[in-house]
Amino acid sequence: MNSKNNLIIIGGGGAGLFCGATVLQLSKQFNVYLISDDDLYCRSSSPYVLTKKADLKDVIMPDSMITQFGIKLLKGSAKSINLKEHLVYYGDINGTTKIHFDYLMFATGSRAFVPPIPGVNLENVYSVRSSKDVKNINSKVKNSKKAVVIGGGVAGVEMASALVQRGLKVDLMIMEDKPFENMADLDFRELIEENLKNNKVNIINNVVVNELSGIGKVKEVIYRKGHSISKLKTDMVILATGVRANKELAENIGVQTVMEGIIVNDYMGTNIRNVFAAGDVVLSTNYVSKTKTLSQLATNAVIQGKVAGKNIAGFKTKYRGHTSAMMFSFFGDEFGSCGVTEEWCKKREVKYYVGESHSSDVYQDLKGDHKVYVKLIFNFNTDKIIGVQAYGKNIVWIVNLISYAIMQNSTVFDLADFDYASHPSVRPWPFVDPIVDACEHALGIIREE
Repeated sequence: MNSKNNLIIIGGGGAGLFCGATVLQLSKQFNVYLISDDDLYCRSSSPYVLTKKADLKDVIMPDSMITQFGIKLLKGSAKSINLKEHLVYYGDINGTTKIHFDYLMFATGSRAFVPPIPGVNLENVYSVRSSKDVKNINSKVKNSKKAVVIGGGVAGVEMASALVQRGLKVDLMIMEDKPFENMADLDFRELIEENLKNNKVNIINNVVVNELSGIGKVKEVIYRKGHSISKLKTDMVILATGVRANKELAENIGVQTVMEGIIVNDYMGTNIRNVFAAGDVVLSTNYVSKTKTLSQLATNAVIQGKVAGKNIAGFKTKYRGHTSAMMFSFFGDEFGSCGVTEEWCKKREVKYYVGESHSSDVYQDLKGDHKVYVKLIFNFNTDKIIGVQAYGKNIVWIVNLISYAIMQNSTVFDLADFDYASHPSVRPWPFVDPIVDACEHALGIIREE
């Protein structure tokens, strides 16, 4: 009888967990070991922990979330890999142990990027990545009146929103002119900015942070705006300055990487036989642009992990690519998108046209209805849908449907007459479905041309 293959997964996030679960579901020929020294923390729930809509203990998943699938959890960190002898050395409270592998999976994720600003090591300066980060922030909030959030992406906007809801005066510092630079078109960036300002977030734009100052603890943020140097007093600083892929362990054994992360093929395999990677650490194919890009979204990590697991188990499965479908909520409003933006098309001289809809989340005769603005982007030469941005409330179905439509190569004509449901409390009036409405607007534009 043949002995089982050993699959070692390094990293305990969604990519690693679902790679292991998929392998064991599809094959009885594997022992699966997962090495991780992190708790299984749902990072996207961090703002809700701060606003007390979620308890930290409930956001940290138990080890059984991993072991219930038959995965053997090794609580430690991978120290080094001997590729020639197929050994992984990992360390835990008992010292360093080696374990043999036949297949290796890198699900090492990413870490918070801490910019090289003098003073970032002062107390009360926090990144937003781990459960420990959120626990420390939550503890400090109780005795704080002012906070500075540095970074205008999703994490920065969500953290600013959460801290205001906890009663703090919040300054949001961004290097760009508006939040969400390079992530949304100007009309949507203006909506995001307006909602922040209406909820008393003070946005300080076009700044360079020179220093965080204080004796032991941070007390001031020193920054430059134009030719002027200013100081801003604060009780705490949140660094929402992005993440960096944990690619070093893979690089050390010759896995092909670039600055952003690990290069994988369409089957989530690396350049080394039987070595796979998925999740935040990899550059994977963008379905629209057909280029290798970072996605670093939990949904993509889960899908990529499953694809890697299927291929490891012997079921050849191609990863079709991602649309970077995302959304977030702040101060009661939501923004979501997938595919590409107008600005992306303009920079790359891609011919396109748009369709817009100004609708609502429910029937407009209902009390408490919420405005919904949707923009669809179509390829001019093929009429295929290539992007969506939506702002308002209850918009996740719009983003998800368009993400699916993009991957089905649907055209403006397909979407203009798709069959849909409507009901007063859950959808807009039947004659202003936002997707159909936007498509009809787009058709009017191209017919005029």
